Amino acid sequence: MSPAPRIVNAVFLKSGDTVIVEEATYQGTLQRFNRLGVNYVAAPLNENVIRMDMLDQILSDLQRNGTAPKYFYTIPTEQNPTGSVMPEARRLEFLQRWLERTMSLSLKMAVMPI
Repeated sequence: MSPAPRIVNAVFLKSGDTVIVEEATYQGTLQRFNRLGVNYVAAPLNENVIRMDMLDQILSDLQRNGTAPKYFYTIPTEQNPTGSVMPEARRLEFLQRWLERTMSLSLKMAVMPI
């Protein structure tokens, strides 16, 4: 994991907080959440991108339980481990729905070539 997510986690997360992740997520990220005592909810994917209907359901379930996710961890370009690329239209739909429902962060990771 690059230094950026570690810094974001240190600033925004504490034990018991909840984040949403893509169903297929880099295992190092999940291990980091486990070490921090952070709960995570996996959002199902279709065609290797976030299912918007399931995102709505997850957010509704969390809200019913009085839980506000701190952020959504996603890798929209060269997703790890699937290698998929989220189409621009889906990215915009995701951001619109996310901001309408949460007003919290969406942590987007980018793969940078060396």
